[in-house]
Amino acid sequence: MLKVGFSGAHGVGKTTLCRELHRYLEQDGIVVHQTPEVPREIIDEVKDASFFRRGNNSLIRQFLILARQIAVETDHHDVEVLLCDRTLVDHWAYTVAQFHPSLQDDVGAMAWSKFVRAHQASYGLRFYVPIEFAVKDDGVREGDLEFQHSIDCAIHAQLDESALAYHVVRGGIEERVLACADLIKGRLRGDQ
Repeated sequence: MLKVGFSGAHGVGKTTLCRELHRYLEQDGIVVHQTPEVPREIIDEVKDASFFRRGNNSLIRQFLILARQIAVETDHHDVEVLLCDRTLVDHWAYTVAQFHPSLQDDVGAMAWSKFVRAHQASYGLRFYVPIEFAVKDDGVREGDLEFQHSIDCAIHAQLDESALAYHVVRGGIEERVLACADLIKGRLRGDQ
């Protein structure tokens, strides 16, 4: 199985890209599964759109996202490609951005940070989706552009620190899908 991770701040189009890429790859006969957008899945379960918004969120809630992301990425041995709508890197970036003062000298947080860095190697392909348009507040995602940019910078920094290769995905949805599909199909064929 090829596990493909999509990283980027909220509102950059990762979910749309994964959904369209899923359809595109399936048309070529590739067995694909797409992980859910974990925070939205949890929000649907608790029936509270503001559950993870700043001011409502807590460290316990944020760790629920991290744990759930790990869970949704496992046990998919019956597929050729697993599209991960977000990665642990993204969720860790949000955790640090929102709770940095309380995490600064925490040994548990240091262990999580190391785990997140090590987990990045589990993605056979990694894609980074940068901000190309303004985020819209939809009740779940926050429309604060400064916050979106701070998260984007944190994610980008973590990707760079890992020293693992990743591909930047830009452009319209069709352009993004084709670029990702080419790399995924190449990897399935054994291309480097």
